[in-house]
Amino acid sequence: MLIGSDGKVYFDDGVATQNDLDISVEQFIGMTDMHGNEIYVGDIVQYSDQFYEYSMGGVTDRETGYIGSVVKNSGSFGILINRISYTDAHNDRYHAKDFVPFCEFDDPESDMALKGNVHENPELLEDKTL
Repeated sequence: MLIGSDGKVYFDDGVATQNDLDISVEQFIGMTDMHGNEIYVGDIVQYSDQFYEYSMGGVTDRETGYIGSVVKNSGSFGILINRISYTDAHNDRYHAKDFVPFCEFDDPESDMALKGNVHENPELLEDKTL
């Protein structure tokens, strides 16, 4: 068995290489989601960002849900945000196409849910209205 630079698995029987299997190898990032599912590069996750919003009326708890794909950027794993799935905030901390490393989140493993992956569920990344 060989893993090519394209991430595909090739089987070699000594005579010919078979590359007709549609298999991609993804990198485990060492984290799980809130349900204990392992997270890999290429997975689609929803992250619930809980924060405080300050105004003249005081402090209010707010929450925004982001949908994005898990990527590695400059040596850090994080989420490439595709869209906002819900919000009750007036100002969002992150926007579509932002890369947010997991180290910026308070507790990513308890606030993140695996939804699918970019290979089997690309429709999850489509723009949708709230």
